[in-house]
Amino acid sequence: MKRLLTVFIVLVLSYPQQSFAAPKPVTVKEVALLATDANAEGGLALGNQVITFANQSNATADISITSRDTSGLTVWTKVIDSGRDEIASAIATDGKGAVWLAGVSAAASTPDTSTVVGPVSNPDGVSTEKPQVTRRDLTEISLWQLSPAGELLSTYTTTLGTAGLVTAVSVSTSGVSVAGSKRDGVFIVSASATGVFSKVISFGTSKTTINSIARASDGGHYLAGSSAETLGGKKPVGARDGVLIKVSKTGALSTVVRSSAAGASRSWNCSTSNLFSVGDVKSSKSSEVAITKFTTSFAPTWTMRLPSSGANACSIGAAGSFHAAFTQSSALKGFSGVKASKGQGVILAIDSKGVITGAVSNSAMGLVSRSAGYELVWVTGQLVFTLLVVWYAWKWTNPEG
Repeated sequence: MKRLLTVFIVLVLSYPQQSFAAPKPVTVKEVALLATDANAEGGLALGNQVITFANQSNATADISITSRDTSGLTVWTKVIDSGRDEIASAIATDGKGAVWLAGVSAAASTPDTSTVVGPVSNPDGVSTEKPQVTRRDLTEISLWQLSPAGELLSTYTTTLGTAGLVTAVSVSTSGVSVAGSKRDGVFIVSASATGVFSKVISFGTSKTTINSIARASDGGHYLAGSSAETLGGKKPVGARDGVLIKVSKTGALSTVVRSSAAGASRSWNCSTSNLFSVGDVKSSKSSEVAITKFTTSFAPTWTMRLPSSGANACSIGAAGSFHAAFTQSSALKGFSGVKASKGQGVILAIDSKGVITGAVSNSAMGLVSRSAGYELVWVTGQLVFTLLVVWYAWKWTNPEG
């Protein structure tokens, strides 16, 4: 399915220092449309490049990666085609500028060793249909490492054993970790920087979803998502609870924290490496975005809620700041400036203490309706926001730049 990906860049980058709780309104500044890519399914900003990927259906399923500069012009393109089906669904970058794609692929085909049969007599000239090629299940986890110039540096693969889908990837100097879903639950697996994979860790059922993964310094992982089942001895309270999970290096669920309310549906859709988290809070009476900074023990240091529906995303800004993107469901009380309508995207700049220091929006940032697909909305929001953060942070620390 083609997914609309819209990239924005900030025109006005001088935000007044305003607290969300202050009587004086937070001024919403305007951003402008930079470029669009109707095929992109995910992406990130790397320096002055925006790198996006899309999956293609040819003789096999292939991956197309494109890099554009901040004016929207193509810098390079790359197609990954190993001769077997492969699908990318998550992207990240490491501290050295390399780009990592994560996804699933089909196992290599076994050579045909059947006996060759000679021509068959067919006096009536009966034609036979050519048998359709059956595509193999995507039962392997694959990582593709590319240079900033688009060169495919490495491909690493490990067996999952069943069909799966990667939902998140995290990269550090020591390696790469991915999280995803499979038929009988969710999984995480790690690989060293040279492609040596750990054992696949599985838990839960289809009632649990992992949306974000971060590598911990002790070899474990922080996970964020949602669940409607008991995990780590913690039973669900709402229709669906948001969950924050610490998985130890050995694969045990050492900590499970549920964000819940009776009858409500909650989900943590994005969480950064330092546990700044953004997610949904939905009930029969309201729909909100929850924006919370957690400690490594999952204790909230500050939190806020705003009327929202649809997508949301998060990112780390400069000097300990954060950014949250969401789709507003009604007018935001205490905000002035750009008049945002229902269903329009808004991006907040928030300092380390939870004070909103600025906001941006544009009528074109209506991230699309939920009927178009949640992943589409979320990926769009993530890329828009990532590009914004890179340029905002640079201008903030270098105001004369």
